[in-house]
Amino acid sequence: MAWHGWIAVSAPVRAAVPALSFVGLSVRFGGLQALSQVGVDIVDGAVHGLLGPNGSGKTTMLNAASGFVRTSGEIRLHGRSLHHVP
Repeated sequence: MAWHGWIAVSAPVRAAVPALSFVGLSVRFGGLQALSQVGVDIVDGAVHGLLGPNGSGKTTMLNAASGFVRTSGEIRLHGRSLHHVP
């Protein structure tokens, strides 16, 4: 298992295009920088975990992926940007 920041990725599984990608993802709540330049590829066929202490941005990252919070950076689903998807 490899660790990338707070994210644990199981055995290396390489896909031509990741199922979900975060590229330079940042989230800000007023003066608080909740996420700063997060870059993660989530691939099919692998087990992923999102770990960290309270307040480390786990829920914020999931809320960003779900579109519940405004972000800068890019979120891609199977290589297609979700930037303009309602």
